[in-house]
Amino acid sequence: MDDAPAPREHHRVSAYRGWGGAILVLIATGIVRLTIATFAPLFPDETYYWEWSRRLASGYFDHPPLVAWLIRAGTALFGDTGIAVRIGAVVAGVAGTTIACATARRLSGDRAAFIAALLFAVMPLSAAGLALATPDAGLLACVAAVLHAVIRALEHPSRSRASLVWWCAAVAAQVFAFWAKYTAVLVPLGIVVALASQREW
Repeated sequence: MDDAPAPREHHRVSAYRGWGGAILVLIATGIVRLTIATFAPLFPDETYYWEWSRRLASGYFDHPPLVAWLIRAGTALFGDTGIAVRIGAVVAGVAGTTIACATARRLSGDRAAFIAALLFAVMPLSAAGLALATPDAGLLACVAAVLHAVIRALEHPSRSRASLVWWCAAVAAQVFAFWAKYTAVLVPLGIVVALASQREW
């Protein structure tokens, strides 16, 4: 009789280590990144990309244009401030980590989503890096969208309408990924290798 409440307590603990916990971690890390973006001074690379945003083009000397587009959108909405320069990267970072966690959940369940959220929260590149106006935030969001769309496409029969829609979404996200960083060209190569190595795919 004394052990009767245990299953309810176990369920509560499991919920915090599942999708609900993942959402809480994502919200908390988003707030931390927004705080960093608001109060930390701009780094030289960020001011370099900010200058790009004042002269929009299809590409620049060492990067594609997505980072400049995100900064231009932020400054158009919030003026010439540090948070305006970074807000696009913060939003892209939150979107990317959320999509990645949703993909982990789809592949392996709620606990996998929670673990993915924790990993993104503690990795230095994502913990602080996604608060800065760099190409990596946009790249993460786009690559996460590519992989999620591919997973969804593979869930449907290969010649179905739903599969075609998800493959088109993957291609569109891949185009944006290439506009974020040229190393995104490795993503479709990895997908091809994965598809070729798994007979059921």
